[in-house]
Amino acid sequence: MREISSIGFRSEGEYFRRNNNRLLTRQKRIRIIKLRTFHLVVILAALSLAGFTAYHTGHFLMNWEKLQVKHFPVDGSIKAGNQELERLFSRYRVNILGLDLDDLKRDILKLREIKDVSLSRKLPDTIEVKLFMREPVFQVIALDHIDVIDREGQIIDEIRTPDKELITLQDVRIDDIPRCLEHLKELKKIRSSIEYVGYKQPYGMLLKLKELPEIFYPGEHDFAHKINRYLKLKQDRLLKKYNIQYVDLRFGDRLYFEYQEEVIGENEK
Repeated sequence: MREISSIGFRSEGEYFRRNNNRLLTRQKRIRIIKLRTFHLVVILAALSLAGFTAYHTGHFLMNWEKLQVKHFPVDGSIKAGNQELERLFSRYRVNILGLDLDDLKRDILKLREIKDVSLSRKLPDTIEVKLFMREPVFQVIALDHIDVIDREGQIIDEIRTPDKELITLQDVRIDDIPRCLEHLKELKKIRSSIEYVGYKQPYGMLLKLKELPEIFYPGEHDFAHKINRYLKLKQDRLLKKYNIQYVDLRFGDRLYFEYQEEVIGENEK
């Protein structure tokens, strides 16, 4: 009887212990869930507040008068497009944070004189512009204007009077301009002496020099050296009696002349 009683007490104690553990575990889980829910609510509230603040801050900045672009200082000179550049800038007097620099760069590069451009924001209201200009080298005289051509063969400007700093192209087809550009380095060496440059198949490029009646076919290189050698030879009595019109300098070891008639001096009549 005593053993039966002791077994019953142990069973009841074990039951109450296990039941109590389950109750404690359940209460613990409920507290954890409540705590996590509270944290989640706090985080959502903080994110909502941050989003609300960011939205209104952004709205304020995008409409703040002090951030409206007012100045476009330009580093680099431009001849043909000053007014057009100013009109272009007037379209971009917007908020400096919302201004698309790629769009502005693309529009600036539509001006023919400009090869490249660098843009940078300077808060609160300035866009700094650095222009890289195309280098004009040739001028092609047309009926009512003169086309200015850069070293890449692009027409970059139209002028009304010849520019003494540019080499004049005459009777040169558009397709032949790149062939003249190939000899730009040689042409620059004698630029001050050139009246005009032409191109004629099959001879290639031709030169007309100031104060000289001849037309020269200079070949591919050493223009100045070949022309000076010819001018020395021209002093010979045998050559003086000829009215030389064309001089072919394309061959390094010999010269070819084309003339119309002999010039007879008074002492030879």
